[in-house]
Amino acid sequence: MALSPVVPVLSPAAMPSAVEQVSVAEAEASVSEQIAAGCSMSGLMEMLTRAWTLHILWLLSRNGAMRFGALKRGAVGISARLLTVRLRTLEELGFVTRSVRATNPPEVTYVPTSRLHDMDHFMGQLHQLADKWQREDRERAV
Repeated sequence: MALSPVVPVLSPAAMPSAVEQVSVAEAEASVSEQIAAGCSMSGLMEMLTRAWTLHILWLLSRNGAMRFGALKRGAVGISARLLTVRLRTLEELGFVTRSVRATNPPEVTYVPTSRLHDMDHFMGQLHQLADKWQREDRERAV
């Protein structure tokens, strides 16, 4: 005997009015704007969630100063253009300094700053978490 699905029926009184729906949406938008405007995490989270940013920070935090080519090889799949954009942003935000030696071609090295070193503990925790999840995934696959 097949059971038919139970579908709840809402009375018109139980449904929010259009005015209530708008006010809820406005309230949520207002709260989001307040958090974004007053929260120190919003800018950091926006920067960290850009494509390749955490990967670049990870490479620099683990290896120290790195030349552009080494960073490109470490972040397999990133284009030279995007790597340049991300490194410029990280330099503007104070996470790395760019050192240029006048050779032909110029030798460009990116050096982690104290701001990036402030993230060492956090990066180490992410590494431990990634290792743990990788082990769990392997065990589950067996």
